[in-house]
Amino acid sequence: MKTLKAFRLLLLLFALPALYVAAQDEETILKAERVKKENLPPEILADFQKRFPNVSLNQIMKIPTGLYKRDWQVDEENKPSLQDEYYTLSMTGDKLDIEALYDRSGHLIRARERAIDAKLPESIGMYLADHYSGYKVVKDKVHQLISPKKIKAEWEVMVVKDNDFRRLFFDKDGKFVKERK
Repeated sequence: MKTLKAFRLLLLLFALPALYVAAQDEETILKAERVKKENLPPEILADFQKRFPNVSLNQIMKIPTGLYKRDWQVDEENKPSLQDEYYTLSMTGDKLDIEALYDRSGHLIRARERAIDAKLPESIGMYLADHYSGYKVVKDKVHQLISPKKIKAEWEVMVVKDNDFRRLFFDKDGKFVKERK
């Protein structure tokens, strides 16, 4: 009987911190608020329309600094203050998904873009012709992380020949990085 009580006490002691952390995560998520396009600061709307002209704006969320820090990588040089307001814009286009983060002044902080079956850079096409002759491109996608100062990108190309499937990875310049079977 004492063993059962001790087990229950230990279980309770380990479960309470987990419940507290889960409650904190839920509270943070609840602080983000949905914003209508007409209530978006005009500076953000102007930059969004200029940078991403061929996409549809699906969702706008005004997010607190704490959520910004957790979901987006923060550079120490661009460290946000607690009074800052951030807006996450979720957009889609033809085989394209974009999530962009703006500050209230309309400055793009970061954007994540994923395009499927995009036009491959010429360097990737040449590499495939030289090293994977006879293989057919089944699917490709590019992941980009866009910031005001630079663009990081990774291409993933799936090729097949008979039953031999391969996943090939290239950097933003189309240089081969690695292969996975």
